[in-house]
Amino acid sequence: MQAQNTIAQEHLEHFAVNLIKYSSAEVYIDLPTRLLYSTDASVYQMTPLAVVVPRHYDDVLATAELCIQEGLPMLPRGGGSSLAGQAVGEAVVLDFSKYLDEVVRVDGRARRALVQAGATLGGLNRRLASYGLMVGPDPASGDRATVGGCIGNNATGAHSIIYGKMVDHVIGLRAILADGRETWLGPVSRPEIEKQGGSDAFVWQAHRGLAALVDANRDLIDREFPTYWRRSGGYNLDRLRNQWAEDRLNLASLLVGAEGTLGLILEAELNLVPIPRHKALAVLHFADYDSAFRSVPGLLELGPSAIELIDEMLIDLTRKAPAWRTRLGFVEGDPQAVFVVEFAGDEEQAVEAGLQKLRGYWTRHGAGQPLVEVKDARAQANVWNVRKAGLNLLMSLRGDAKPIPGIEDVAVPPENLADYMAELRALLAEKDVVAAMYAHASAGCIHTRPILNLKTRHGVEILVELTAAAAHLAKKYRGALSSEHGDGLARSAFNRDFFGPNIYELFRRVKGILDPDNVFNPGKIVDAPQPDQNLRFGPDYRTIAIEPVWDWSRDGSYAQAVEMCNGAGVCRKLDMGTMCPSFQALRDEKHSTRGRANLLRAALSGQLPGGLADPALFEALELCLGCKACKSECPSSVDMTKLKTEAYAQKYRTEKPPLAARVFANIDRLSALAARVAPLANLTLRLPPTRWLMTRALQVHPERAFPRFHHQTLSKQWPRRAPARASGPTVALFPDTFTEFNEPEQGLAAARVLEAAGRRVELTPRLCCGRPALSQGLVPEAKARARRLVDALWPYAQAGTPIIGLEPSCLLTIRDDYPELIPGPRTDAVAKNVFLFDEYLAQLLSQNPSALPLKPTQRRYLVHGHCYQKTLTDMGASMDVLAMIPSASAELIDAGCCGMAGAFGYS
Repeated sequence: MQAQNTIAQEHLEHFAVNLIKYSSAEVYIDLPTRLLYSTDASVYQMTPLAVVVPRHYDDVLATAELCIQEGLPMLPRGGGSSLAGQAVGEAVVLDFSKYLDEVVRVDGRARRALVQAGATLGGLNRRLASYGLMVGPDPASGDRATVGGCIGNNATGAHSIIYGKMVDHVIGLRAILADGRETWLGPVSRPEIEKQGGSDAFVWQAHRGLAALVDANRDLIDREFPTYWRRSGGYNLDRLRNQWAEDRLNLASLLVGAEGTLGLILEAELNLVPIPRHKALAVLHFADYDSAFRSVPGLLELGPSAIELIDEMLIDLTRKAPAWRTRLGFVEGDPQAVFVVEFAGDEEQAVEAGLQKLRGYWTRHGAGQPLVEVKDARAQANVWNVRKAGLNLLMSLRGDAKPIPGIEDVAVPPENLADYMAELRALLAEKDVVAAMYAHASAGCIHTRPILNLKTRHGVEILVELTAAAAHLAKKYRGALSSEHGDGLARSAFNRDFFGPNIYELFRRVKGILDPDNVFNPGKIVDAPQPDQNLRFGPDYRTIAIEPVWDWSRDGSYAQAVEMCNGAGVCRKLDMGTMCPSFQALRDEKHSTRGRANLLRAALSGQLPGGLADPALFEALELCLGCKACKSECPSSVDMTKLKTEAYAQKYRTEKPPLAARVFANIDRLSALAARVAPLANLTLRLPPTRWLMTRALQVHPERAFPRFHHQTLSKQWPRRAPARASGPTVALFPDTFTEFNEPEQGLAAARVLEAAGRRVELTPRLCCGRPALSQGLVPEAKARARRLVDALWPYAQAGTPIIGLEPSCLLTIRDDYPELIPGPRTDAVAKNVFLFDEYLAQLLSQNPSALPLKPTQRRYLVHGHCYQKTLTDMGASMDVLAMIPSASAELIDAGCCGMAGAFGYS
């Protein structure tokens, strides 16, 4: 488990008071906020001393000055997506991601950009797309990783053989060094350094000290420093050596990959690369791993832009996932491995020439295995999405054994890859450890994730043994121990053995020159703790026992469901997808799915003093909209909606639910009452006294417009309607609360469409699905309603009559939540027999396109998908139906969440 903080609380309070006085930063020293920043995407946890969220550069300067005065270490942090534990430590954490995220300047002609450290790489690339440019390195976490974090890790990605690493693209950095002053680090000539020789300014002392260090150790660096280009660990002394040989220095090159241990990065000037205009993929199939790895040097001679591995474990996981198996059509048979080989360029002929050379190569060396070409842009996107999905499915493995990062970042020269992987796989087999393998074969970096249970002493011991062995093999095969994920807490302790004592001592001297008082992210790269310390989980990890209201057996337990969050931080992505609406609006860690999961885990493991009753926990949970986007967009399929409901249910066992929760949980009953006196109810709800009362009693926003109620409900109108004659099978239409009382015309219209398709339509009994009660944490009430509804719908399911509904949250609650809320064969049968209106139509029209007489229209439809529908099914059915309307066009917009989920939209 993690080490305990040793700084006195009075000291931290004094620091916070002074910083608030002299800056505009958000400053937190409360335990819940510190726990939010105690983890990243690694297996480590260290509670920070304080958390500072600077609004301006002056706030960072004030923080640095005060930390230096008070002797408090500092740790810069971006998206917290670090896999090696770089972003956690017993220090004052500075979160650059909330406010310091501006793209300051783009010079398209010069292909340069000036950007603040907190900007996400994905956001920067979206801005650059209009210039036809991008940042070359493309880490998989780029949608939420910040530029400062990518620089700190010296990040790269699938296309590193073309674009190199971040250090190849950083021109200069605005940074704060150990004197607490802001400075610009860029290329400086030898004469300029010698001219400043008499200066006592810290930055020039650093230039002179590092120049002298390189001068005195040129032969040592040339002789002992690792030469493989894919290295990101340690400090970039080889860069400084080569620069000084050319009579210049650029200390920015040293801060790249330094993991925040040498200074705080405020701003970066980057060079940019053109976006390739043409791309094509070829999927190569291999019967065994060895032949795949031995093929890499020959494939590289053909000039690809990427060679990515998908192994048999990821293929198998993808094929077992119903939502993904149909998208794996580019994989034929049962290969042990496939390579996704990409060719890219500005000229289509050059891309085709690359493919042609690959065809010839495969004819000679492919041993008759398939080669599948993928040229269509959408089909290529599907391949990359499946490649990414395989990792996501791996991360969603249930239970205590998880795919652990630690040895995943070794890279070796491609000519040594097969031998390295053979030894590593033999070692894994010897220890009886299963591992998944994926990613960057082109760079000799096969991300290998052993499946280990770190809650056991044996699992921890195996991790340490494997990391030590990987370090030995990386050195043996002239590679790199860390090649894009950094050293952090996972690998820094092995740097002395990997680099050798002489180079390691130079690293310590570099640290001493630039950070003499060890104030910047101590314990990383040099003088690091052992990798079995500060673990998030460990042999002593325990959680409290609860009596759950849900069936959590699929996850193992409620605690294990919470622990599915591995900290990857995909919930922090901006401007794409739906997850996580409250984070996208507020940019606050506690309002991300990861933040909520962290607090839940802290409550269950005793780190949060109030446990599951702690007010800080419910402050974070309160703004979860219950959209369920996390269930599909989170790599680990964390269902925060369900986790939140359990937490509230536990709370309400000892506390009385508030009036607002009880009112919204019973919205169907209140709607039924309002519909009986609809004209009066509609008028009353618009009156100022009523709105004032609802604001005071229920926290309903005074400007919130209420839906109108209809006295002539769907059920009342149903017997009086004139149904079309239909001779086809019977279907059952489920009247949800909103359709019944607020928009009955929608239900009638749906019936007319179904009848036009030749179906006889019956109306099921009008009962609430219980979703409103679930959203308020009133699970016993929800269970009672669910049982009544299952009993009412069971005859239809038993007869095989499709049950069709219009409201996704109601229908998909039956399908997704009921099996774990009220498990049983009847529940399962009903859940399998409910269909959304567009799902049923799409299925019907796919079997008989002429089943529904659709009139031509020139309309263009922009479709905003319902959160539940996007999460628990997809929007394919809606788009398929719209695509069948003659002359019409339809486009699914990436509009995210509307923000009006459940009762949240009323407050």
